[in-house]
Amino acid sequence: MGNDIIRPYLAEVDRITKNVDELLKTMCISKDHILLMNYYYLHSNLRYFAKVNNIDYLDFYRTLLINRDMGWSEAFNSDFLKYLLKNISVKQSDNDMNYELFNRPKIFTTYHFGSYRLLVYYLVKNISNNKLALIIDSNSFKVAPKVCQLINELFGKELKCIDAEKNGSIFEMINFVKKGGSLMFFIDGNTGIGKIKPDNMIKTYLMNNSFFARRGIAEISYITNTPVVPFYTYRNRFNLFNNTIKIFNTIYPDKTVKRDEAVLNMTQQIYDILSDNIMINIDQWEGWLYFQYYVESSKPNNIYPSIESVDIAKLEYNQNRFGHIMIKDEHYMYDMENRIMYKISNDIYNLITLFKEGESNNLTITDDIYNLVKQNILAYDSRN
Repeated sequence: MGNDIIRPYLAEVDRITKNVDELLKTMCISKDHILLMNYYYLHSNLRYFAKVNNIDYLDFYRTLLINRDMGWSEAFNSDFLKYLLKNISVKQSDNDMNYELFNRPKIFTTYHFGSYRLLVYYLVKNISNNKLALIIDSNSFKVAPKVCQLINELFGKELKCIDAEKNGSIFEMINFVKKGGSLMFFIDGNTGIGKIKPDNMIKTYLMNNSFFARRGIAEISYITNTPVVPFYTYRNRFNLFNNTIKIFNTIYPDKTVKRDEAVLNMTQQIYDILSDNIMINIDQWEGWLYFQYYVESSKPNNIYPSIESVDIAKLEYNQNRFGHIMIKDEHYMYDMENRIMYKISNDIYNLITLFKEGESNNLTITDDIYNLVKQNILAYDSRN
């Protein structure tokens, strides 16, 4: 059976790789705004969280997109799933016996890392009481019937799916746990992104950098007194067909402190695990494409040179910090350091283009140029 799966699997890898290469070529030529925006987000998040600068961002983006798209193919192909699950490696940190891990209510918590959808099938396969609920967003809920059908075909079991964005969903989750069921969450999900909501989010740290995380997982754990099991999966770089699942120490709700403190501490513990492991396979985490939504925009530096001191001959377009994008025929500049988007006029874009193309030698200082200096779109050393 191995060769019968390996050939079509490699063909799928090749198809996806070619498709991603074509998309990136299109992005560079036509300036596709969605692809470009995700590329700038990736750049911004790597700078903020990982403090990474000296890498090939385009190649990193390419690897991440291939990993993401391959994950979709793996999740909905029963032959691929059978083979990958058979060849999976499991590393378990906890001393819990497998019976304890899979047969009593738990909140399994993971990240959008590697071929993360495999984890759903892995849990269903191993939980013997047939009581697992997957917590997903409204978009993912649309494909849930196909996942449930595959699970039934592969294991003869059922999976309950709960739409996290539906009114009253948290009560449904709590009742499911109280009746002996387990939940599975992706804590770093991108549902509802676009606005930080302090009422259901808490300030947390990833790689020592602050962002706002949802508190729901730790909240349910505290209310129901159910332990959390963090785990994640990553691809083996030297063997396409081998994925490793790493199961970490169980985290128990701390009832000795007040609820808000317990929720904060547990959420931080879950993200500490991601912090400790992310750099090992840094290009397998999809959060690089959207985590900027959870970070407060920085305030621009208000210390500027005087207009008289600006040496226009030394100014360059700050390409390592700013990205240009067009949305509906309008020009925007995205600041990858402060995570701010600036709308600019055609005249300002044309002015920036002169600096980008090295044709600014004959210009004299104007208010427009000075404003671009204050925004750091024009700088003396664009490498910083």
